[in-house]
Amino acid sequence: MAITRLKRKDRKNKSRATNKIRKIQFLNSKPVIKQVDIEKIKNEFAQKGKKALSKTDKKAAVIDEVAGVEKVKVEAQEEVAETKVAEKKEPAAKKAPAEKIIKASAKKKETKAKKPAKKSAAKK
Repeated sequence: MAITRLKRKDRKNKSRATNKIRKIQFLNSKPVIKQVDIEKIKNEFAQKGKKALSKTDKKAAVIDEVAGVEKVKVEAQEEVAETKVAEKKEPAAKKAPAEKIIKASAKKKETKAKKPAKKSAAKK
């Protein structure tokens, strides 16, 4: 009998083995340590810090201006709202006196009491 090879299974096994080896090599690898000038890096950070402070000052000034503009807008909106409320209140003051309303409601109650109750013909 002839021997048959499982080619697909063989490829899977080989690829698993190579992947494991690559992972192990990657985990064991160490980065190349270069000599670094620490003083130079400190100076760069100090210069960036100065620039950042000047930028924050500029940003703070812009924020203050924007806040001032927003306050003015809010005040203007409040004034407009107050004028609208004042305009609406004037017509509302011309309502009918409370006595007329009470008399009208009393008349309605009287008319409801005068009507006799209807008897249904089905009960007889």
